[in-house]
Amino acid sequence: MRTALLLLLLSCDAEDVGVRLPQGGTDAVQAADLRRDLWTFTDPRIGGRAPGSSGARRVAQAVEKRFEQAHLTPAFGTAYHRDLGENKGSMVCGLKAGGGGGGGGVAVVALDPGIGALSAVPIAGLTGLAKAFDGPEAPASTHIFCLLPESGGLDGYVSSPPHPLSSTSSMVILGSLTGQDFQSVPGPEIAGIRSEVWHTGPLSSVLGDDMGRVDFEALATQVRAVYLRLTQAP
Repeated sequence: MRTALLLLLLSCDAEDVGVRLPQGGTDAVQAADLRRDLWTFTDPRIGGRAPGSSGARRVAQAVEKRFEQAHLTPAFGTAYHRDLGENKGSMVCGLKAGGGGGGGGVAVVALDPGIGALSAVPIAGLTGLAKAFDGPEAPASTHIFCLLPESGGLDGYVSSPPHPLSSTSSMVILGSLTGQDFQSVPGPEIAGIRSEVWHTGPLSSVLGDDMGRVDFEALATQVRAVYLRLTQAP
Protein backbone atom coordinates (compact mmCIF):
# COMPACT_ATOMS: atom_id res chain seq x y z
CA MET A 1 0.00 0.00 0.00
CA ARG A 2 2.77 2.44 0.93
CA THR A 3 4.65 1.55 -2.25
CA ALA A 4 1.56 2.18 -4.35
CA LEU A 5 1.00 5.56 -2.70
CA LEU A 6 4.64 6.54 -3.31
CA LEU A 7 4.38 5.60 -6.98
CA LEU A 8 1.17 7.62 -7.25
CA LEU A 9 2.83 10.71 -5.76
CA LEU A 10 5.82 10.35 -8.05
CA SER A 11 3.66 10.09 -11.15
CA CYS A 12 1.16 12.84 -10.30
CA ASP A 13 1.18 16.43 -9.22
CA ALA A 14 1.00 16.24 -5.42
CA GLU A 15 -1.75 18.86 -5.25
CA ASP A 16 -3.85 16.78 -7.70
CA VAL A 17 -4.06 13.98 -5.13
CA GLY A 18 -4.71 16.30 -2.19
CA VAL A 19 -1.20 16.38 -0.77
CA ARG A 20 0.22 19.82 -0.08
CA LEU A 21 3.98 20.22 -0.24
CA PRO A 22 5.20 23.39 1.49
CA GLN A 23 7.06 25.71 -0.84
CA GLY A 24 8.40 28.77 0.96
CA GLY A 25 11.67 30.50 0.16
CA THR A 26 12.30 33.39 -2.17
CA ASP A 27 10.32 31.77 -5.00
CA ALA A 28 7.17 32.04 -2.88
CA VAL A 29 7.34 35.84 -3.00
CA GLN A 30 5.58 36.91 -6.18
CA ALA A 31 4.72 40.39 -7.43
CA ALA A 32 1.19 39.29 -8.33
CA ASP A 33 0.50 38.19 -4.74
CA LEU A 34 1.84 41.46 -3.33
CA ARG A 35 -0.31 43.43 -5.74
CA ARG A 36 -3.39 41.41 -4.83
CA ASP A 37 -2.83 41.86 -1.10
CA LEU A 38 -2.11 45.57 -1.34
CA TRP A 39 -5.27 46.15 -3.34
CA THR A 40 -7.21 44.06 -0.80
CA PHE A 41 -5.90 46.11 2.13
CA THR A 42 -6.69 49.43 0.43
CA ASP A 43 -9.92 48.63 -1.41
CA PRO A 44 -12.13 51.75 -1.11
CA ARG A 45 -15.13 49.50 -0.51
CA ILE A 46 -13.86 48.55 2.96
CA GLY A 47 -14.20 52.18 4.06
CA GLY A 48 -10.63 52.88 5.17
CA ARG A 49 -8.36 51.43 7.85
CA ALA A 50 -8.92 53.80 10.76
CA PRO A 51 -8.19 51.97 14.05
CA GLY A 52 -11.27 50.25 15.41
CA SER A 53 -13.23 50.72 12.19
CA SER A 54 -14.96 47.99 10.21
CA GLY A 55 -12.40 48.52 7.45
CA ALA A 56 -9.52 47.90 9.85
CA ARG A 57 -11.23 44.72 11.03
CA ARG A 58 -11.55 43.52 7.44
CA VAL A 59 -7.86 44.15 6.84
CA ALA A 60 -7.06 42.26 10.04
CA GLN A 61 -9.19 39.36 8.85
CA ALA A 62 -7.41 39.35 5.50
CA VAL A 63 -4.01 39.27 7.22
CA GLU A 64 -5.22 36.46 9.50
CA LYS A 65 -6.23 34.50 6.41
CA ARG A 66 -2.76 34.94 4.88
CA PHE A 67 -1.11 33.87 8.15
CA GLU A 68 -3.31 30.80 8.30
CA GLN A 69 -2.55 29.93 4.67
CA ALA A 70 1.16 30.25 5.46
CA HIS A 71 0.67 27.83 8.37
CA LEU A 72 1.79 30.28 11.03
CA THR A 73 0.69 29.29 14.53
CA PRO A 74 -1.85 31.64 16.17
CA ALA A 75 0.02 33.79 18.69
CA PHE A 76 -2.81 34.18 21.19
CA GLY A 77 -3.93 30.68 22.04
CA THR A 78 -6.23 29.72 19.19
CA ALA A 79 -6.50 33.29 17.85
CA TYR A 80 -4.30 35.38 15.61
CA HIS A 81 -5.62 38.68 16.94
CA ARG A 82 -5.90 40.55 20.21
CA ASP A 83 -8.03 43.64 20.69
CA LEU A 84 -6.17 46.63 22.14
CA GLY A 85 -9.27 48.53 23.19
CA GLU A 86 -11.94 50.79 21.76
CA ASN A 87 -10.71 52.88 18.80
CA LYS A 88 -7.19 51.49 19.24
CA GLY A 89 -7.44 48.58 16.85
CA SER A 90 -5.98 45.14 17.29
CA MET A 91 -2.78 43.17 16.89
CA VAL A 92 -2.64 40.34 14.37
CA CYS A 93 0.24 37.97 15.06
CA GLY A 94 1.40 34.53 13.96
CA LEU A 95 4.42 32.43 14.86
CA LYS A 96 6.86 30.34 12.85
CA ALA A 97 8.55 28.11 15.40
CA GLY A 98 12.31 27.87 15.27
CA GLY A 99 14.37 24.75 15.22
CA GLY A 100 16.60 25.84 18.09
CA GLY A 101 20.16 27.02 18.27
CA GLY A 102 19.44 30.40 16.76
CA GLY A 103 19.27 32.62 19.83
CA GLY A 104 16.18 34.53 20.85
CA GLY A 105 13.05 35.05 18.83
CA VAL A 106 12.83 37.67 16.09
CA ALA A 107 9.74 39.87 15.80
CA VAL A 108 8.85 41.19 12.36
CA VAL A 109 6.20 43.91 12.45
CA ALA A 110 4.33 46.21 10.13
CA LEU A 111 2.88 49.38 11.64
CA ASP A 112 -0.37 50.59 10.07
CA PRO A 113 -1.10 54.33 10.39
CA GLY A 114 -4.64 53.64 9.25
CA ILE A 115 -4.61 56.09 6.33
CA GLY A 116 -3.07 56.18 2.88
CA ALA A 117 -2.81 53.50 0.22
CA LEU A 118 0.96 53.24 -0.01
CA SER A 119 1.32 53.21 3.78
CA ALA A 120 -0.08 49.67 3.52
CA VAL A 121 2.96 48.47 1.55
CA PRO A 122 4.63 47.09 4.73
CA ILE A 123 1.48 45.04 5.43
CA ALA A 124 1.75 43.40 2.01
CA GLY A 125 5.44 42.87 2.70
CA LEU A 126 4.53 41.14 5.96
CA THR A 127 2.11 38.70 4.32
CA GLY A 128 4.65 38.06 1.56
CA LEU A 129 7.27 37.19 4.17
CA ALA A 130 4.86 34.86 5.96
CA LYS A 131 4.43 32.94 2.72
CA ALA A 132 8.21 32.79 2.24
CA PHE A 133 8.54 31.17 5.67
CA ASP A 134 6.00 28.46 4.75
CA GLY A 135 8.72 25.93 3.96
CA PRO A 136 9.57 22.44 5.10
CA GLU A 137 12.48 23.54 7.29
CA ALA A 138 12.13 25.49 10.53
CA PRO A 139 14.20 28.67 10.85
CA ALA A 140 16.93 28.70 13.49
CA SER A 141 14.94 31.17 15.65
CA THR A 142 11.24 31.56 16.23
CA HIS A 143 9.86 34.40 14.09
CA ILE A 144 6.91 36.44 15.27
CA PHE A 145 4.97 38.19 12.49
CA CYS A 146 2.68 41.01 13.63
CA LEU A 147 0.49 43.71 12.17
CA LEU A 148 0.19 46.53 14.71
CA PRO A 149 -1.61 49.87 14.65
CA GLU A 150 1.00 52.61 14.40
CA SER A 151 -0.51 54.49 17.33
CA GLY A 152 -0.11 52.43 20.47
CA GLY A 153 0.72 49.18 18.69
CA LEU A 154 4.20 48.77 20.14
CA ASP A 155 2.87 49.51 23.63
CA GLY A 156 0.22 46.85 23.02
CA TYR A 157 2.91 44.42 21.93
CA VAL A 158 4.67 44.92 25.27
CA SER A 159 1.53 44.71 27.40
CA SER A 160 0.16 41.63 25.59
CA PRO A 161 3.21 40.01 23.99
CA PRO A 162 2.54 37.34 21.36
CA HIS A 163 5.83 35.70 22.38
CA PRO A 164 7.70 36.04 25.70
CA LEU A 165 9.65 39.30 25.72
CA SER A 166 12.46 37.60 27.60
CA SER A 167 12.84 35.19 24.65
CA THR A 168 12.75 37.88 21.97
CA SER A 169 16.16 39.22 21.05
CA SER A 170 15.32 41.63 18.24
CA MET A 171 12.56 43.32 16.27
CA VAL A 172 12.46 44.28 12.61
CA ILE A 173 10.04 47.08 11.72
CA LEU A 174 9.17 47.04 8.03
CA GLY A 175 9.11 50.39 6.27
CA SER A 176 8.48 51.22 2.65
CA LEU A 177 10.03 48.65 0.33
CA THR A 178 9.11 50.26 -2.98
CA GLY A 179 12.55 51.67 -3.80
CA GLN A 180 15.91 50.24 -4.81
CA ASP A 181 18.22 51.30 -1.97
CA PHE A 182 17.77 48.86 0.93
CA GLN A 183 18.62 50.40 4.31
CA SER A 184 18.71 49.24 7.91
CA VAL A 185 18.60 51.92 10.59
CA PRO A 186 18.31 51.68 14.39
CA GLY A 187 14.79 51.82 15.74
CA PRO A 188 13.41 52.38 19.25
CA GLU A 189 14.20 50.03 22.11
CA ILE A 190 11.05 48.18 23.09
CA ALA A 191 11.08 46.71 26.61
CA GLY A 192 14.76 45.94 26.26
CA ILE A 193 14.38 44.56 22.74
CA ARG A 194 16.56 46.25 20.16
CA SER A 195 14.80 47.13 16.95
CA GLU A 196 15.79 48.10 13.43
CA VAL A 197 13.77 49.69 10.65
CA TRP A 198 14.30 48.00 7.29
CA HIS A 199 13.24 50.12 4.35
CA THR A 200 14.25 51.55 0.99
CA GLY A 201 14.13 55.24 1.81
CA PRO A 202 11.22 57.68 1.68
CA LEU A 203 8.49 57.22 -0.87
CA SER A 204 9.14 58.98 -4.14
CA SER A 205 7.07 62.12 -4.59
CA VAL A 206 6.29 60.82 -8.08
CA LEU A 207 4.25 58.00 -6.56
CA GLY A 208 1.98 60.23 -4.53
CA ASP A 209 -0.58 57.74 -3.23
CA ASP A 210 -1.10 56.05 -6.60
CA MET A 211 -0.66 52.28 -6.43
CA GLY A 212 -0.75 52.20 -10.20
CA ARG A 213 2.78 53.61 -10.14
CA VAL A 214 4.19 50.99 -7.77
CA ASP A 215 6.83 48.68 -9.24
CA PHE A 216 5.62 45.41 -7.74
CA GLU A 217 8.51 43.44 -9.20
CA ALA A 218 10.90 45.74 -7.31
CA LEU A 219 8.77 45.31 -4.19
CA ALA A 220 8.98 41.53 -4.54
CA THR A 221 12.76 41.80 -4.91
CA GLN A 222 13.01 43.75 -1.65
CA VAL A 223 10.72 41.36 0.24
CA ARG A 224 12.95 38.49 -0.91
CA ALA A 225 15.96 40.45 0.35
CA VAL A 226 14.30 40.85 3.74
CA TYR A 227 13.63 37.11 3.87
CA LEU A 228 17.25 36.32 3.09
CA ARG A 229 18.50 38.74 5.75
CA LEU A 230 16.17 37.15 8.31
CA THR A 231 17.27 33.62 7.51
CA GLN A 232 20.98 34.09 6.93
CA ALA A 233 23.30 32.38 9.38
CA PRO A 234 24.42 34.65 12.27
